[in-house]
Amino acid sequence: MALYGVYANIRFAGSDPEKYWSLCQNPLTIVSIYAGAHVYCNPDDIQPGKGLLAKYCHDYGESELLPESDFAANLTRESINRLPVIKQDEVTPTDNFTTPLLIDRAWFDLSYRTVKTWDFEMKTHTDYGWAMYGFWGTVLLVGMFQNLFHHLTNGRSVTTQPDVEDGGSQERTNINKTKNPIESAYDWTRTHFTMPGMIPDRHKQLTWGCTFPTRADAFVIGSFWLVSLLLCCVNYDAFQGNLYWADTASQVWRYVADRTGIIAYANLPFIWVFGVRNNIFLWATGWQFSRFNLYHRHIARVATLQAIIHSIGYTVFYFLTDPTGLFYHTSIFDGEYDAYLWPLVAIWGFDRLLRIIRLIYCNVHVTMKKCKGVSFSEAIATYDTSGNMIRVEVSLENSHLVPAPGQHYYLYQLGNWRLYENHPFTLAYWGDAPTPATPVCGSRNEEGSSSPTGSASHSNSLRGSDTQGVVGDSRGAKLVFFVRPCDGWTRRLRDECVRSPDNTTTPKILVEGPYGTQEKLWVYGRVLLIAGGSGIAAILPYLLDHVQRRAVPDAKCRTQRISVVWADRSETYMRTVAAEELAIVASRSDTDVNLYVTRGKAKVVGSSDEKEVGGAGQKSSSASESGVDEEQSAVMYGRPDLQSIIAKVAQETNEERLSAAVLVCGPPVMADKVRASIVEARREYNSSIDYFEESFGW
Repeated sequence: MALYGVYANIRFAGSDPEKYWSLCQNPLTIVSIYAGAHVYCNPDDIQPGKGLLAKYCHDYGESELLPESDFAANLTRESINRLPVIKQDEVTPTDNFTTPLLIDRAWFDLSYRTVKTWDFEMKTHTDYGWAMYGFWGTVLLVGMFQNLFHHLTNGRSVTTQPDVEDGGSQERTNINKTKNPIESAYDWTRTHFTMPGMIPDRHKQLTWGCTFPTRADAFVIGSFWLVSLLLCCVNYDAFQGNLYWADTASQVWRYVADRTGIIAYANLPFIWVFGVRNNIFLWATGWQFSRFNLYHRHIARVATLQAIIHSIGYTVFYFLTDPTGLFYHTSIFDGEYDAYLWPLVAIWGFDRLLRIIRLIYCNVHVTMKKCKGVSFSEAIATYDTSGNMIRVEVSLENSHLVPAPGQHYYLYQLGNWRLYENHPFTLAYWGDAPTPATPVCGSRNEEGSSSPTGSASHSNSLRGSDTQGVVGDSRGAKLVFFVRPCDGWTRRLRDECVRSPDNTTTPKILVEGPYGTQEKLWVYGRVLLIAGGSGIAAILPYLLDHVQRRAVPDAKCRTQRISVVWADRSETYMRTVAAEELAIVASRSDTDVNLYVTRGKAKVVGSSDEKEVGGAGQKSSSASESGVDEEQSAVMYGRPDLQSIIAKVAQETNEERLSAAVLVCGPPVMADKVRASIVEARREYNSSIDYFEESFGW
């Protein structure tokens, strides 16, 4: 190719350098190339070189390369020695040579370095693009190993329910065992690396208009930015006299433009890998979608920045050079980079297909029963003005769907032009959907008989399955979501409810799911659930799950006590939830609920005022009247002292040799406070208390 690069820019009689085919068919050009190969090339390299040249002629010139055998008489040693030898500075663009010729050694060496440098740069660009696959593949692999280790350690410690008469000795024995070095290192990593925020007390809260990730995520993101920057800045071999672009500035701009463009292309599949809902890596790593979304956004930012630099680079390059003089095959790619595009097309298509399947699976039921045929899910939405909350109940048609804690669903509302619009909401509660009586064909009351019609039936239908889970009959489960109206669709849904006399409407809503991961809280001896505002939606499913597991004698459940701390501004709304969803734990001896009304009160209720983890404070005298058991629950006014509550749990579980877990779902300030308090408790008490965080916003 070094010879071809030179002779392609020399005008011979009967050839046109602008036409690729003439470089393969002009006898003067071909003889000069073959003669130069015999003079300057290793004999072992001649045949592969001719094969590559023939391929270029076929692919780009749409012609065949004239074979060497046609010019055997002109390629003898004597004939080659008689050919004129010219130097680079002896050739001008207007020269028209009528005989074959040889280039001198200096010109060949310069051309060889030019081609070698180009090949090196192109290979380096591609290798650095694949380096992105290596980087994110390593990140995912570490996440998979971490998830596997977490499951193995939890699996070994799971036992059946501890014997009450034995005082839970089996539980204590398991927790009291000496940790091996791997487990100790894992605990240290969680305490000092994966759990703390990059900035103490500032993880979910906005700081300078943005949020800061945990130290582990910051390390991954910072490493990605650093690697991307370094790979775009190193290994550029620019030199004076390059036959493609003589000045070094043009070479550097061209190489930078190519490098950034190729790496940006290589990043595209990972934008989709970390951005789609139906993702096998979410399951394999056990990470929350919020972490995937964080990586997704930073990959997109890096790729966008690289694409901008790519565009700037080519713009400057074209200002510095004359593009008509470029070597032909450098600007022809023939789908060479399509390999970066097809994976993301497959990922996107697979995700969209599964989303459609989920929609049909959850909402459509085909039956052979008379007059029914195809039935769809039904919904009822009720707006609570006191708590500014919409309760959305969706009765599914699929009896095989199993609701569980940690799940979230995407809600679609039919009947308007925004059919594409969907929003994620945490599953707050579930129960058996009422089964309608078999209607008479053509009856006007057929549709209304199967719709939920009021809070009384709602409460009974949900609590009817407290200890049995979801029972599959002709109807599926009833899913309950708490929707806080803000802007957009949630505001329109609230307005639709308000227009009704009883603040209740029956919108056509479809659900897509389930998504999310259930945290294995049942393997911990002590569980603390903390919620702020509508974050109670993430807490209630774990209470229901605990009740169901305790109802089965041989269930693997180690939890001896669950404490709930819920803070909200609306006392009326809290009492409504306490009287309905929280009623499942109102009379249980292994659960205590502490409700904090924060509106209008500045007091912080500390651990010294609390019954267990947060409870006496300014206690409401009407607790039992609202359906909240006086012994098991407490309604207080003020903000909970989360640091004291968590410290007390850590101290007690250490003394009792119990494993402990804290799950929080609340506003950013609350989540950051809980995270920082747990890190401090792990350090102060050498505790292995685990921390789980559910997304409060999307």
